[in-house]
Amino acid sequence: MSIQEEADRLRNIALPFGEIQHAMQVLADAQAQVQTILGDTQRNREVQGALESAKASLDNSYGVVQEAERQITEAANHHANG
Repeated sequence: MSIQEEADRLRNIALPFGEIQHAMQVLADAQAQVQTILGDTQRNREVQGALESAKASLDNSYGVVQEAERQITEAANHHANG
């Protein structure tokens, strides 16, 4: 395998952006359902807080994955250029 092919393989590594976005949507849907079922109650606020925390963690994870993607791209470019 040539160096350019190896660099291309690095660039083609699939990272889980879609999965993170899907999980964010699932959590948003869960928030809407919980709101509908529990209404304006203390328990709803507690559950909503937990769901918001989960969404914040996913949002942070998305940023970490973006950084990993940047580093992979940088490594591929460096590998291709010697």
